[in-house]
Amino acid sequence: MGRAVRWIELGVLFGLLPAALATFARGLSLPVLFVAAWICLAVLWRDPTFQRDELWRREQLWTWLRGPLALALGVGTLLAVGVYLVEPRHLFDLPRNSPWRWLMVMLLYPALSVVPQELVFRTFFFHRYGRLFGSPWVTTAASAIAFSWAHIVLVNELAVVLTLVGGWLFARTYLRTRSLVATAVEHAAYGCLLFTVGLGRWFVTGA
Repeated sequence: MGRAVRWIELGVLFGLLPAALATFARGLSLPVLFVAAWICLAVLWRDPTFQRDELWRREQLWTWLRGPLALALGVGTLLAVGVYLVEPRHLFDLPRNSPWRWLMVMLLYPALSVVPQELVFRTFFFHRYGRLFGSPWVTTAASAIAFSWAHIVLVNELAVVLTLVGGWLFARTYLRTRSLVATAVEHAAYGCLLFTVGLGRWFVTGA
């Protein structure tokens, strides 16, 4: 496939598709993510240049993640303080008011949302489009921007800003580890913290 065609593919999938969903079909965001993840997985699986162990590489997982997870805990603490100062009634509102719903989010969110996102925006994105950007760090930045842009379906600026920062962190971890598992664990940690401290409503479609 030529570079021009791949640039067009990138623009359609990671540029036009999120814009179309945000404009016309926000409620279909999760189903579209599932379909996209399965298509990306099929494309990667059939690609002889793709190293399949990137999907489950777990070696040195704790060594890779102890720093990022410590950072996530620190960021979560700061976010909790921010919620307390700005919207104290929402601090820990999900675990306080709906503990069973909170538990379901903690269990299902990583599998149903995080893993598909990391497959699409990290594993697939880096492998499919890395050569277009030349530099690994430019690819990292492009992955973060694409990840943030996709969250316009949530229709609020806070989600877009936070996912730009998160996208950079997750892409940097993937660049360092080439492990879907590592990035999914890191992503899940941040997401679960957001839902716990009282910011989860900003990350639900149409909030």
